[in-house]
Amino acid sequence: MRRRSINVFLIMLFILLPLILSPSNLGRLVVHAPSTGQPTLAVVSGSYGNNITDTSLTPSRTFRVDVTIANAGRITAIDITLQYGMATQLHSPIQTTKPQVTDQDSGQIFGTSTLPSNCQTVELVRNVYTDPLDTIRIVMGMHGPCDLPGDGILFSVVFNVVGINATSLEIQRAKDGRLQELVIGPSPGFIPVQNLKVVNAYFLNQGDGGVLGKGVAPIANFTSTPTKPKAEDIVKFNATASYDPGHASASDRGIARYIWSWGDLSPALSGDKIIETHEFLIAGSVAGSGWFEVRLVVLDSDDGIPAKQTQLIFIDPGIKHDLATGINADKTQVIQGDTIRVTVTVYNVGNRNENATLDVTYDYSGTTTLGHEPLFLVTPQHHQAFNYTLQTGNLPVRTYTVTADAQLRTVNATDANSSDNKVTLVIIVDSKAGGNTQLSITQIAAIGVVALGVVGGATFLVRRRRRMAETAEDSLP
Repeated sequence: MRRRSINVFLIMLFILLPLILSPSNLGRLVVHAPSTGQPTLAVVSGSYGNNITDTSLTPSRTFRVDVTIANAGRITAIDITLQYGMATQLHSPIQTTKPQVTDQDSGQIFGTSTLPSNCQTVELVRNVYTDPLDTIRIVMGMHGPCDLPGDGILFSVVFNVVGINATSLEIQRAKDGRLQELVIGPSPGFIPVQNLKVVNAYFLNQGDGGVLGKGVAPIANFTSTPTKPKAEDIVKFNATASYDPGHASASDRGIARYIWSWGDLSPALSGDKIIETHEFLIAGSVAGSGWFEVRLVVLDSDDGIPAKQTQLIFIDPGIKHDLATGINADKTQVIQGDTIRVTVTVYNVGNRNENATLDVTYDYSGTTTLGHEPLFLVTPQHHQAFNYTLQTGNLPVRTYTVTADAQLRTVNATDANSSDNKVTLVIIVDSKAGGNTQLSITQIAAIGVVALGVVGGATFLVRRRRRMAETAEDSLP
């Protein structure tokens, strides 16, 4: 039992870590065994292939979709999200349930394939998120010293037809627009399959009813400028090239509605605007950088059939020099003679190596130095923490302010936001125990806002910018 627990832990560790960490880092461990032909991940449905267009698929009917892999070499795990709705603002004409998502069918890689006695498949995640998310997530891997050929059916889904319209069945990219992290190669490296191509599917069950142009899907198409946007740039998106083939000469080109989704934390926009502008954000009003998948869904004017286009947009972070400082103490109200341990943390929230200095002082006999750090290095999205001891035996009973001031010393560099380089901490030295003095709202804000804000921001940015210099894959078909 103990051996089994260790194996399960290891397989989860080695399956899930490659889905989070940078492929460039993993690639140094082992080279993935080459496969013959183009590695392809596809959504197909029986005789329909990837174009499921059939007016006989009316409500209450069902059909099956297979997610297949080909030419991937030996594989050990998958982490695949299949979205079957074009936009959260639209109701998908197809739905499914968890029991209808299965890996138990003949010819499936992670189902009934013949395995050695010491190997078995492990299903880590099988979730269905219904309307309005309309997504399925499957995470599966191998338990034991084995892997499987990268050709076959990964899993199958039976869909229930619930309406008359159209939708897409689209395999979602992994974080930062990556394709290769969806399928993982064998041990010992567990390397994502490289150069992975994705083929998605389209569903349409609406006929023309004898009316020319009805029942025909529109064409979604947009461009963006500037072609190489930087953080804080306003990017312009133009969908003028979108049209409905049956009404291409009309003033609105047959398009009644445009739904824009940005791939960041901003809400989608829906309306009749052909041109939109957007600044990519990572939190609140904080400008974002890296890869964002922008999606345009258009609906035609005669029968509301949707179509979509997606594009990866890279927002260049540019060169950013930015230090920030946080401060805290093990206690902020003490009896005279107690010792206070103060920790000051200097964060690099920019994207360049930075040289810095740090001075920590408190207001006694003018200004007294608690600590001084000469030139030290802080790498991007990392920090340096320094600990100090404040003895209060000789301090008069009163309130003191400890100040930590980090300064950028990199040659020819200017701090992008110098306002968060200096922070303060209020310390109360009392003559007796008890009577915890309540700090004012202003004091609390001064103590906590910068420290907490910087910690949260730095943690988020470490995860997001780790891959920023990597090259994106081609857009999904």
